[in-house]
Amino acid sequence: MSTARPPALQVGERIRFAGVMQTVVGLSGTLAQSRSSGQTAPPMSRHVFGVMA
Repeated sequence: MSTARPPALQVGERIRFAGVMQTVVGLSGTLAQSRSSGQTAPPMSRHVFGVMA
């Protein structure tokens, strides 16, 4: 039996959060940081993006 793995988040990927396209610029443990239009967002838990490490 095969178990599907959740998608992995990687630096450089484009994500949509709160209706805004952002680029992942950093990952550390369970935190991810993103940037949109030159503005860096505060680090957020990866579960916010719906993916696992």
